[in-house]
Amino acid sequence: MATRPTLPRGHGSATPSRRGARVMPPLAWAFLCALFWAPTAPANAQGIDVTPTIPNPAVPVLDLQNENCRGTQGFGLLTYGTGSLSHHLADVCFVEASGLAVAGEVLRNLTLAGDGPNGRRYEDLSMGSDQYDRNAISFFPDANAPGCVNGLETIEMVSHTATGYDGYSGQGFGGFAYLVGYTLPVLAAHPPMAATEVLVGIRDSVHAQTGEPLDLFGDFYAQGDFSGQSGRLSGLVGGGYVFGTSGGEFAIEFDGLGGFRMSGLFETQSQRIAGHRNDEMVQLSGQVAHFRGHVIGENGQQLLGFGSSFGTFITSSGEAVPFRASMYLIACFD
Repeated sequence: MATRPTLPRGHGSATPSRRGARVMPPLAWAFLCALFWAPTAPANAQGIDVTPTIPNPAVPVLDLQNENCRGTQGFGLLTYGTGSLSHHLADVCFVEASGLAVAGEVLRNLTLAGDGPNGRRYEDLSMGSDQYDRNAISFFPDANAPGCVNGLETIEMVSHTATGYDGYSGQGFGGFAYLVGYTLPVLAAHPPMAATEVLVGIRDSVHAQTGEPLDLFGDFYAQGDFSGQSGRLSGLVGGGYVFGTSGGEFAIEFDGLGGFRMSGLFETQSQRIAGHRNDEMVQLSGQVAHFRGHVIGENGQQLLGFGSSFGTFITSSGEAVPFRASMYLIACFD
């Protein structure tokens, strides 16, 4: 019997407020696409190269991949500003001996400031009067599927000096960036060739045209079937209190090196059948824009990943609203 995963840390009260950020105009994104089509290395710290790519030109999402990491490695969802208007994917590299963290953004001078059974926190103690004003990276016991993989930790990273890779040119996000993710203690080529329950969530939703934050989020439970280098998620049902009757299918392809990509379509109806607000979602359809994750554990017993999606939902007043949103996936094989 598979362990039912829980909602991940960082998708709730730990996530910065989703209000008040400025919106990147379409021309800025078009300029960014042209800028990043050729591979570049915008950040280089102690030989750690960061290469941003645009996996899908239809959505403003970058995939920031590290090379030459000689420290703790991880992966996460990187957002800029307090509005979560831009959600990118980023490899993480933390070199404790030199106090360096690289995840698209570069944090330096990090010192162990908190240590206990519930986690470790490293801060730039030269910044601000308390922890809330300082650049920091923290490691906690796995909050996604506790006990599934030994050594797996949840990561949270905060930068108050972010320079940005998303076309804001220092404006709109106030130098603030936030990452939530996980460490990569050991990877496997693929998970067990077995079925398990998989949790797929939608978060950080914004209006696809205006960038206005939307009160739209929800979760699916799906049946995952895996064999060799591929997998399929089907039989979607709504999880939690938002998504109700659902459908769709996701395809997963493993790269044989411990990573995977996911694609697919999904649709759902609101679990609420009466008493809607005028702007509340009653039905939704969308697709995966880009998704990257990992097969964690010596036997591949846990899947974790982040990505982005886009689509349209219908409100109770009949308005069709285009959206884009972040995604996550959690699964644990016993």
